[in-house]
Amino acid sequence: MTKANPNLKWYVITTLSNYEKRVEEAILVRAQREGLEDKITRVLIPVEKEVKMIGHQKKESSKKVFPGYVLVEMDLDDATWNLVRTTPGVTGFISSKKKPLPLSPEEVEKIMMYAKSDKPVIRVEFEKGQVVRVTAGPFAEQTGVIDEIFPEKGTVRLVINLFGRDTPAEIALTQIEKV
Repeated sequence: MTKANPNLKWYVITTLSNYEKRVEEAILVRAQREGLEDKITRVLIPVEKEVKMIGHQKKESSKKVFPGYVLVEMDLDDATWNLVRTTPGVTGFISSKKKPLPLSPEEVEKIMMYAKSDKPVIRVEFEKGQVVRVTAGPFAEQTGVIDEIFPEKGTVRLVINLFGRDTPAEIALTQIEKV
């Protein structure tokens, strides 16, 4: 078992838009080719799973948490700085006075916890107070006003006017559409 390099720290580099994956692969390949794999050990592009309600269907996808940024775990010296800095698509390090700043252990822990989470982020295209039409179920073709959104449950509380009275009803996000 190899001993971990005690000088490894996480740094944030900036990349050209949509070059994150290419930068990740290029840094790892170059580090291996130049024998620096013990000084550049990991490259991370934090992504989150996202669930969007599009029409009546749920659509899952992955989304970069920090577009244009890549995290690199490295022992910063002239060789590693030069390797990362000259990788195509890299525009620089997050730095202060031209000196790259490492992330604090607390910041790294938060990002790692977030990156390891399998729980998807649910994006809802509706807003509280919005008028919508019910498309299915016992209230089909009724319109109502969204009173509350429950993204975790995939439902909304809708206030529907039934028989001259405002009536709250919990309706699935897949059963409503914008008016």
